[in-house]
Amino acid sequence: MKFARTLLILALLLTLVSSGQAFEKTVLVEYFTNVNCGPCAGQHDPIENMLNNYTRDEITYICYHTSWPSSQDGYYVGNISENSGRWNYYGVGYVPWFQVEGMFDDINATLAAVLPSGIARIGEYTPYQIEFGAWPEAGATVPITATLTCAEPAFVNMRFNMVLIDRSMVVPPGSNGVDDYKYNMLDMAYTAAGQTFTTTGGNEELVFEYTFNIPANNSFGNLAVVAFVQDYATSEIYQSAFISSPEVIIQGNVQHAITEDPMWFAVVQLNGGDDGQALTDQDGYFSIGGLDES
Repeated sequence: MKFARTLLILALLLTLVSSGQAFEKTVLVEYFTNVNCGPCAGQHDPIENMLNNYTRDEITYICYHTSWPSSQDGYYVGNISENSGRWNYYGVGYVPWFQVEGMFDDINATLAAVLPSGIARIGEYTPYQIEFGAWPEAGATVPITATLTCAEPAFVNMRFNMVLIDRSMVVPPGSNGVDDYKYNMLDMAYTAAGQTFTTTGGNEELVFEYTFNIPANNSFGNLAVVAFVQDYATSEIYQSAFISSPEVIIQGNVQHAITEDPMWFAVVQLNGGDDGQALTDQDGYFSIGGLDES
């Protein structure tokens, strides 16, 4: 009897996958920290390891900053309402604090304690898919388009949000000695609560468009966006996605073959979402001024 039930479950799962009614999950890890939080320094390397060991198609990550121990944390001061809105929503009472998939946190306040619960959900089937349009050309703003495909009906508790983050920033260290932070929340498209949406399912597509302003002390090439779907009543994250600006992987100076003028060049690989792609030993071919090189 158990064998028959297992076969039935597998058959239903295969039907969902083959009909396009379910998508693979990308896990969201949210982190709350502060520049003067002593214990937060011990989470720096585990976060780095997570970002290096998993691609952004597997795990997305957003870092928020609290007003304690220091109310002068630059990231907190830069966006008080949305940092505080997010920590109040989860009931964050201390830092460091990790919220994995909106559901998993731990009194030990370590990534190691909660990350396994998130890893177990990577690639699980979810009724939502988020696809970004092309990353925009460099400019004074960051216009983003995201299409949310919904395989099942969704009601008023469901929220969608897009979050502008910086990929890396070196800052004067606080008392905990940490001077480099990654994926810090700069702006949220629809406040900390997100945008409500409803759908009848059936792979209905909802299009969200938002234009972010670039905050002071940041640059277009250092920016990325994370989008996610969350049940605001239960806090469960159903899907997330990541997109960033292109990555420059080869650059250098050459001399023009005819005029002998100095020239600067760069070979750019467009980043379609996988921020953890290995670039070692990739061969390239280019032509400059009639001279072919590889």
